[in-house]
Amino acid sequence: MASEVEICNLALTQMGKPPIESRDEGSVEAKACDTMYPRALEAVLRAAPWNFTARIKALALVSGQSIPGWKYLYGVPAGCLFVRKVFSEADVHQPKPRQHRLMIAPDTDVTVIATNVEKAYAEFSWNVSDIALMDGLCVEALALHLAALLSVPLAGDKAMAQTFAGLYGMKLDEARRVNEAENNENDKGANHSEFLEAR
Repeated sequence: MASEVEICNLALTQMGKPPIESRDEGSVEAKACDTMYPRALEAVLRAAPWNFTARIKALALVSGQSIPGWKYLYGVPAGCLFVRKVFSEADVHQPKPRQHRLMIAPDTDVTVIATNVEKAYAEFSWNVSDIALMDGLCVEALALHLAALLSVPLAGDKAMAQTFAGLYGMKLDEARRVNEAENNENDKGANHSEFLEAR
């Protein structure tokens, strides 16, 4: 499985630039990769509800806070990129998620999950930093997106950036199709039940 440096080098070699040995080696290419890599990674992770980022966790109530119109406020799980759905054990098999909203708690300025679900769970996308967990197509998409971001600062070439952006879009579409197909192979309700029974 590719490492962060290997992904950077895949992007650089596609641009005709020399490879790097580490993101902190001090070269122009390494400095650019160090700046752009986190942006590219977050963009790819946010681009779809990837199976390899899926996490389910019981939510913790936030005490002493209230927002009109919502019965419960829960803390956002650590490492959460975005909340996919909120549910309870009683409605775990329901295909339609319960209503929720991410809001700022009025007294603490902390982001919370507002919902009317008691004893709620959240399914969310986790901020994956271990590249070994990533799907292969997403790795390829990440390298292409990084190349698009690097094209102007390293090559001064907007046309190159547009070309890589187009290739990134196509690879991302392919990765999304495979991701969705993998979801359809399994019964989601059964998966949730196994999780709830094992917790």
